[in-house]
Amino acid sequence: MKTGLTALAMVLTAAIAPSSNAGMMDGLVNAANGALAAYGRDSFSVDRRQLSGDTIVAGLREALIVGCDKVVARLNESEGYNADAEVRISLPARWREAQPVLASMDDTADVQMFEQQLNRAAATVAPATRDILQQLIGNLTINNARGILNGGDRQATVYLRRNIADHMAQQLRPIVRESLQSSGALQFGEKLVSQASQEAVLTNLETDLTDHVVSESLDGFFYYLEQEEQAIRKDPAHRTTPLLKRVFG
Repeated sequence: MKTGLTALAMVLTAAIAPSSNAGMMDGLVNAANGALAAYGRDSFSVDRRQLSGDTIVAGLREALIVGCDKVVARLNESEGYNADAEVRISLPARWREAQPVLASMDDTADVQMFEQQLNRAAATVAPATRDILQQLIGNLTINNARGILNGGDRQATVYLRRNIADHMAQQLRPIVRESLQSSGALQFGEKLVSQASQEAVLTNLETDLTDHVVSESLDGFFYYLEQEEQAIRKDPAHRTTPLLKRVFG
């Protein structure tokens, strides 16, 4: 910052002296612009260095919590997962192995409907995913908060997922299972594989489908949470609270 201010002072001193050299004046203007830019960059760095560790942790948590709300607004629609190619949930691996048999039947539309039911189950539990995540975020110990703040555009989400993914899946499993049962997706799936004589798929069907929807729905949720964190870091319009403006501004 000192270098930038010194250069600016030299420019201003020279500017008030009479000069008829247009090229020199252009050079002075360019130098002044460079000095001001350098000053702005240095000021930003100093401000960020002055943030306390507690403030940084609070800012990271708030970014994730705000991001969760935005993700739910996107995915908590009946077709929130199903109509989005980025996060759409397909059949589990063992089902895909049996898919040629299922597709050869006269109920191809039923197979597509079953996939739609899986995606709608994921959309239904999106608010619960948000609530569990926000609770875990509030209790999460964030080590190296300054490094996360100064890291990549999605660093906080990556850190969050690495530290809570297993716990998150454990809490979501009974909620997803209930959604699959109440929607009729489990019963519908049993009917399909029975008609196709795919007994191997029937083994542990409820557990397999539940685990599959939990895993895939979390993948989709974290995918868009990364996008929201990136937006907060890069776009001032997404810093919607005073704390976000202070930490990421």
